[in-house]
Amino acid sequence: MNKLKQLPNSLLIVLIVAAAVAIATVIMLTAPTPERKAKAAVSRLVEVMDIKKSQQRPSWMAGGEVSASQRVSLTSQVTGNLISLNPLAIPGAVLDAGTSLAQIDPQDFELQIIQKEAAVVQAQADVAIEQGQGRLAKQEYEFSQGKANNRRMSGKKLSQDDKNLILRKPQILAKQAVLKKAQADLALAQLYLQRSNISMPFNGQIISRSISTGSQVANNTELFDIVSSDTFWLQVKVAKHFYPWLDRQAAVAVSHPSWPLENGERVWRNATILHHLAEVDVSDRQAKILIEIENPLVLQPGILLGDYLDVRLQGKELAESYVIASKHLIDEQYVWVVNDNKLFKRKLNIVYQGRERVWIKSGFNLGDKLLLSNLGIITEGTAVRLLSSHLDSKINNDKVK
Repeated sequence: MNKLKQLPNSLLIVLIVAAAVAIATVIMLTAPTPERKAKAAVSRLVEVMDIKKSQQRPSWMAGGEVSASQRVSLTSQVTGNLISLNPLAIPGAVLDAGTSLAQIDPQDFELQIIQKEAAVVQAQADVAIEQGQGRLAKQEYEFSQGKANNRRMSGKKLSQDDKNLILRKPQILAKQAVLKKAQADLALAQLYLQRSNISMPFNGQIISRSISTGSQVANNTELFDIVSSDTFWLQVKVAKHFYPWLDRQAAVAVSHPSWPLENGERVWRNATILHHLAEVDVSDRQAKILIEIENPLVLQPGILLGDYLDVRLQGKELAESYVIASKHLIDEQYVWVVNDNKLFKRKLNIVYQGRERVWIKSGFNLGDKLLLSNLGIITEGTAVRLLSSHLDSKINNDKVK
């Protein structure tokens, strides 16, 4: 101990450090080496959807501009002075068929009717007089023939034309022709009087008015522009691949993007298909159909001429078909499915493919679930875990805790 005290401090420090290093080395050399465990492979978590058959109809979204089913430029058929206008006959007014719109001065036409009635009476009298003369001529002819027979005279036989002249038949026909003309003139005068009153040709709305009280109108003078308020038309184009599937008897739905929402959803109104048109559109060769909208001005929100409406057409019902979103298709006829927690690629028998959905007749196996997750590059047989199963196990574990 005394010897250690006699050693220099620097040497003592060196000895202590060397001893510590030696002890540490021994510990490290004799300590057990930990074994590295292999990391267990974890299956990828995927989202799937059950595949079930349904009775859904395919549909087609189209659009078109609203036009009038009937539109006329109402013109005058007689000449005269316009003496009155219906105060309701203004642009925008919706009026029933037969409603009087304007009145042309009827006095001239009423006087013409009186003249034509007199002409008819005169012609009737002339016919009656001529018929009376014909009867007298017939009696004289028969008397002369009887007298000749009594004397047993064999004179020259009269032709039928001569006999008709004797009986005044041509004269009677001429008077009857004059009577018919007089009656026709009277009917025409009455028609002119009727036409002096301008009225609605059908239930409709007035678009514009071109006359005022006191206007002098002539034949073909434009008075009103009127459209039918009972129905509007809509022409829409349909793709050739959907055309055979179109159900003509099913209701058509129309909507305007600017209409207010109802309960947070877009508003659709019903319409009907009138006809398949005989020509295709010249720009894209698509088929066209004519749609009819009933009582368009009564609907709320209303439909106006020139509106561009979205149209949803219904296809025929495809019984017992699988329906999936088009985005899940691969190479136009394949999809990825999960069966027994493994990935498989199925080839489908597609009945109809729309813009957003696909109708499939067959191609799935029992137990298949449609893969919804985008996994990038994958191969058949890859093991996966279903998202629903993962969530169920997590919920059960939470309950145990």
